[in-house]
This record gives sequence, C-alpha cells and structure tokens, in this order.
Amino acid sequence: MGTEETGEEYRLIRRYLLGELREGERVDIERRLMTDEECFDSLLLAEADLADEYTRGELSDSDRQRFEDYFLLAPERRRDLRFAKALTKYASAASSAPSPVRPTRAT
Repeated sequence: MGTEETGEEYRLIRRYLLGELREGERVDIERRLMTDEECFDSLLLAEADLADEYTRGELSDSDRQRFEDYFLLAPERRRDLRFAKALTKYASAASSAPSPVRPTRAT
C-alpha cells in the first residue's frame, strides 16, 4: 500500500473512530479491520493518536466533542485514556524537573 493510500486510510479510520462515517463506509471499514492487518495497525495508531491529542488539548472543539461522545463509549478506550493522561502528566513533570548535577572527576 502506498503512502498516499495509507494516509487516506488513516484519515478514514480517524473519522470512523469519531463516529463520522455513513453506514456503508462504517461497514466497509469494519470488514477490512477483520481481514487486513495493515488496516488494523492503522486503527491502533489512530486510537493512540486521538487519545494523545485529546490529553494534550489538541483536538478541535468538534473533534473533542465527538471523541467524548463516541470514542469513549468503549470501556477499554476510557482505560487507555486514563493511561495516556498519566503518561502525559509524568512526561510533563519529568521535562520540567531540574537536571541532576553530576560531579566531575578531578584530573
């Protein structure tokens, strides 16, 4: 699959995850998710990206609303979001912590 096709598939999967697809498109994606490993990998990547973007406040207002109303219906996605929030908080705290001072060796 080419890069352009992969990018289009990724955008379609994001729309699927946010509940934006029509019935026929949704059924087609769900069928492909069960038979196409690359499509399923794109789903996993899109889920992680959406959760990260949500925790960092990077989604548009409409995408944030769809994320909360549709994406988070699944309990495992709510669990994954809690993990993403904790990881973001930890990374933020670690990046703002002062660097430890290492003693230099006298020569």
